[in-house]
Amino acid sequence: MQKVSLLVLSSVLGVLIGHPSMYAQNSASRVSFDDYRKECLQQATQQGLAVASANDLCNCTMSKIRSQYTIQQFQTLVQKSKNDRATAQRLSSIGESCLDSVLYE
Repeated sequence: MQKVSLLVLSSVLGVLIGHPSMYAQNSASRVSFDDYRKECLQQATQQGLAVASANDLCNCTMSKIRSQYTIQQFQTLVQKSKNDRATAQRLSSIGESCLDSVLYE
């Protein structure tokens, strides 16, 4: 279970840090929270998380992010997180808290 949870978390965090397939389909100015959620669902299920759990994880993650940031602020953080460990950790902590609640509730 721990191996799966680490793979899922790394995939979801990859989405938060700007998964390449998302940007191949959308320019950065048109990416929405829903685009991130859809990519999160795809990555989480590809890593073996059940669809219901993936929905819970991605909905939780995006809900927490939306409550704290506008899409522009979030995109700025995503870009900054590529080179700034503290910013990457801030985004990671959101995904980690949601993963814990989904897998261990």
